[in-house]
Amino acid sequence: MPITVFYIMDKVIVSLGVIFIIKILQPSAFGIAGLAQMFMIIIMIGKLAIFHSALIYEKEDKDSVYNVGFTGDLVLSILLYLVLFVLAPLWAIFYKTEVLTSLIRVGGLTIIIDSFGLVPMAKLEKKFKFNIIFKLTLFISSFRIVFTIILASMGFSFWSIIWANIASGLFSVLLFNLVEFTPIKFDMNIIILKKLLSYGKYVYIIQIMDFILRNIAGLFIGRIMGVVALGYFLVAYRWGFWIMNNVFAPIDRILFPTYAKFRQNSKVLKELFLKALRYSSIVIFFISVGLFLVTKEFVDVILGQKWSSVIVPLKILCFAGLVEFIGLLSYTYLRGSGYIKVESMRRIIYSAILVFILYPLIRAYGIIGASVAVLLATTVTQSVYIVYSAKLIKINFIDIFKNISIPMVSAFFMGGAIFIAKPLISNA
Repeated sequence: MPITVFYIMDKVIVSLGVIFIIKILQPSAFGIAGLAQMFMIIIMIGKLAIFHSALIYEKEDKDSVYNVGFTGDLVLSILLYLVLFVLAPLWAIFYKTEVLTSLIRVGGLTIIIDSFGLVPMAKLEKKFKFNIIFKLTLFISSFRIVFTIILASMGFSFWSIIWANIASGLFSVLLFNLVEFTPIKFDMNIIILKKLLSYGKYVYIIQIMDFILRNIAGLFIGRIMGVVALGYFLVAYRWGFWIMNNVFAPIDRILFPTYAKFRQNSKVLKELFLKALRYSSIVIFFISVGLFLVTKEFVDVILGQKWSSVIVPLKILCFAGLVEFIGLLSYTYLRGSGYIKVESMRRIIYSAILVFILYPLIRAYGIIGASVAVLLATTVTQSVYIVYSAKLIKINFIDIFKNISIPMVSAFFMGGAIFIAKPLISNA
């Protein structure tokens, strides 16, 4: 079967599974699990991306390179887990939720588990075996969702999310090693390590900023408004940025090694970029506009009445996700072409703007204010970034507009049809 079939199946299964989990769990459970996962992300931030991106970008396909990449990643993972283990109680005290300590210490084991899947995953991507990757991803996602639903139905509450992450992590390592097994030796060759880190350090900065981009609003809400409000915001954010996690992520996974391979051929790179923009725009505009117009119906019918507080934040975050997606298509191009510093600067600026406006807006308008802060920071930084990136990679704005105009117009026509049909259907 082609890649698209596995990809669509994966997204359908995950989306339906998440809906079931949201229906079973309470907002407070999502808030507590979210706080635990945020802390784990803070500690492990950029860990995988440093060596994963560096191994793909590195032209040499030698066992010595993979050995150093694995060794560096594993050593870093163990050190990070020790830090996480020691600091977990402080996080629990800060958010006045004692159970966070044990949640973090158990869930943090995934930091170490993931290291054992690093090399086979990187090798498959460098060989462009995305059909295999997406097939494995489908199995792993299905396993995680089913396991979470079973545990949640048995009353494990927020623990169901943590245990399912650990189990799926082990399952992922097993599958990737069965498909692309490589005997790994511990090797700390300083020359190779420096070479990998010289590229990975900018990815690390980007990952730090990415954490702020995705989680800082939730951290503020959890501290100011509590775990219930955080649960509402996390669900709104998940669906508002659905296209980021379910459309951009796989596109980035395919395009990055492709751009890295052809980084010396600017003509091929431009053609690939415009093609990616054209086809992905068809999906993102339809999803964003459609979800914005049927948000209330989606929440009431699909998620349930207990989640009605996410309706307005979700509408706002639909547009934030759309703007973020378009900007990050340039990021994949620049990262694969070696212009990694540009994205690190954009995310630093984004983080500064978001932190500056977030607190007063949350104080004034709660989770709606947090959603507005995310939208404003995203729009300002991505607008500047898109202009700068277009000049840097010498792509004409007319070409960009041509590739997104038809999907954009079609999506708004679809939106108009939905807007007209909704009152007719409700009165029928």
